[in-house]
Amino acid sequence: MGKEAYDDYSRYLRDREANSTRYLLVLPQSSTEYDGSPRDQALSTKSIPSSSIKVGSMILLEKNQRVPADMVLLSTSEEEGSCFVRTDQLDGETDWKLKIAVRETQELGEGGVSSIEGSLYGLSTSTLYLSVVILMI
Repeated sequence: MGKEAYDDYSRYLRDREANSTRYLLVLPQSSTEYDGSPRDQALSTKSIPSSSIKVGSMILLEKNQRVPADMVLLSTSEEEGSCFVRTDQLDGETDWKLKIAVRETQELGEGGVSSIEGSLYGLSTSTLYLSVVILMI
């Protein structure tokens, strides 16, 4: 019983640390502010703990940052929209995974992505928990 209590407390400490990790929330930009020129607009961001990330949040990730939730990749700093991510905290797999950004949003660049509005549809809303991400490498 003592070992179980120790394991539970250790898990609690790891969870508390993970939930307090800070990420950059991309603030909405009105479509009138976007002039159509990709990759030249500065993004407005606000630092939030990962426990505050909600479905539909647009998160800016930087190189070597952990992926805090299931996400849709909208844009990367690579021209092709590709990047490698590790999702070991989410699914336990430690291999690097190649991810490709959605072509339409990759073409918009940073400034354009922050001004889009849209919805994601899945087969079942009970199994679709996604946050949106812009990944900068």
